[in-house]
Amino acid sequence: GCITAHRDAMKGLGKKALIVTGRTSAKKNGSQRDVTEALHALNIQWLLFDEIGENPDVETVVRAAELAKNEAADFIIGIGGGSPMDAAKAIAVLAANPQADAEILFTDPSAKALPVVEIPTTAGTGSEVTQYAVLTRHEKRTKNGIIQPVFAKVSYLDPQYMDTLSSKVTNNTAVDAMSHLVESYLSANSNTISEKIVAMGLSYW
Repeated sequence: GCITAHRDAMKGLGKKALIVTGRTSAKKNGSQRDVTEALHALNIQWLLFDEIGENPDVETVVRAAELAKNEAADFIIGIGGGSPMDAAKAIAVLAANPQADAEILFTDPSAKALPVVEIPTTAGTGSEVTQYAVLTRHEKRTKNGIIQPVFAKVSYLDPQYMDTLSSKVTNNTAVDAMSHLVESYLSANSNTISEKIVAMGLSYW
């Protein structure tokens, strides 16, 4: 219930939000309902873009950004796994730079972005607390990260949204989380504090 309990954290982000998610999971697990109810309580208007699939591509992000620009959205809310949360960051950059094309995501590290709220509904991606976002670029037959460091202004982590996940997704995203912990522990930039955090995370295993 953290979105309801701490909805005021979104109060200063703007008067209209674009919710970015996939077609079904956010509706099924209740996270989309919690977000829209919180926005209603704060008298914040919202619109929905629920067409994000796995490995979001540039074309989809551009369509969502056009919606955000046309409707004058002030901030972006990403709900789901890594794909919607990554997409939300890229959309925030494009919506904040209405005269630029999608190449700005890969060419201008100083480009500004609208505020972003992230709500993970799986374990493992970490997108809600990092600056990274990865997009599929079909014309180049590859995936690239955007080069703007877009950190969420607010993140809500509620474990109840994982209750409706299949065992396959639960297991896969749990292994994803473990791989991030191991990677962090082995990093040349690790330190005593980061290693203790890793040890705490691995203790759940």
